[in-house]
Amino acid sequence: MCIRDRLGDAAWQTVRQRAAGAALDLHLGLPATAVELHSLPWELLHDGQEFLCLDTQQPVNLLRIVRNTTSMMSPLPVPVRVLFVLAGDFSDTALQEGASFLALLRHLRTRDNLGINSRVLVKTSLPALKDAIQSFQPSVIHLITPAAFDSAGQPFISLPDRFNRATMQRHRAADLVKAVRDAFLGAPLPLMSLHLGSPRADVAPLLATSLVAEGVPIVAVLAGDLSNYATRLFARGAYEALLSGQSLAAACAEGRRAFRQMGISPQAWSGPLLVASATSPLTPIFADANLAQQLAGLDLQYRQSSSIFCDRFQLWDSATAAFLARGGPRAAVRPNRPAVLAVGVTEPDPGVGAPRYGQSRFLEEVGRYPRLFYKTSAARQRSRGESGGGRIS
Repeated sequence: MCIRDRLGDAAWQTVRQRAAGAALDLHLGLPATAVELHSLPWELLHDGQEFLCLDTQQPVNLLRIVRNTTSMMSPLPVPVRVLFVLAGDFSDTALQEGASFLALLRHLRTRDNLGINSRVLVKTSLPALKDAIQSFQPSVIHLITPAAFDSAGQPFISLPDRFNRATMQRHRAADLVKAVRDAFLGAPLPLMSLHLGSPRADVAPLLATSLVAEGVPIVAVLAGDLSNYATRLFARGAYEALLSGQSLAAACAEGRRAFRQMGISPQAWSGPLLVASATSPLTPIFADANLAQQLAGLDLQYRQSSSIFCDRFQLWDSATAAFLARGGPRAAVRPNRPAVLAVGVTEPDPGVGAPRYGQSRFLEEVGRYPRLFYKTSAARQRSRGESGGGRIS
């Protein structure tokens, strides 16, 4: 499709001249009911010489807008919470392209050292997804699932049955959004990122449009014949844009141009889609920008530390949780429940060339001195003639 034929050559030249070389945000606004128009591959628009999405001289950020929708992207929490949901498991060949980059994204860091807090669900039913959303309250739901059309021509995704995970259940966009809305208890819906396995290219835009029409503010879709490399490249750029406050439309366009520069096939660079509500901003912001920078600074300091525990990311997770909860109500301590206090390892493993100070060393210490690591009442200590150990701090 040539944009000169759609807008007219004079109108298109006027638009380019006014942009003066700056990137153009080309918004394609269509009503949700225009199924035939949504099915068209608008990402393949060209000007007679070059595809608009690949033009480096006059970058174009193409975005699909669903009209008559009012959902808004809410400010991002700190840290950004991403819920990764796999319809199958990591051995499912149909989902491997999506699952392969989870480890990469979970440890993603931007130039400002901002990262995400993630949780992964495997072989997840819709009720299990709803429970996880209610407890985790993600800002992004990243679905990796098969998708297709039903007999009525409506797009659906497949998730395992609640009681028999070997059986798949079909869920339309309305079913998925209802479960998410019930879990959020009326709060604004999160963003959605989809990695769809489907033999038909028109499933992705129609499913994304249906989700936005139901109230999701922005849906990013990876679909089509995508290699692992292309998937990782695009997903990393999208999440970096989310964390750094860059326009998501620009990030999507940069991902397509990167595909072209890397020699990736047209089926891949035309596959990524971004569909948004007509009223939702495309540039994310943090609800507490100062807190985001403080956490980024703490994270950088921790990772550059010469501490022997510098690779124990569990410690960082605990420290982050404590930092975010400071000044808030403290959980009540059960007086009759044993609680681990602390461990001070005063000497390395004797006779070992590479001494261990991590989890295995901690468990060995607990095994050698089990009573010293539990908090007991004074009366219990007196009745047993016990006293505090020197290793408790």
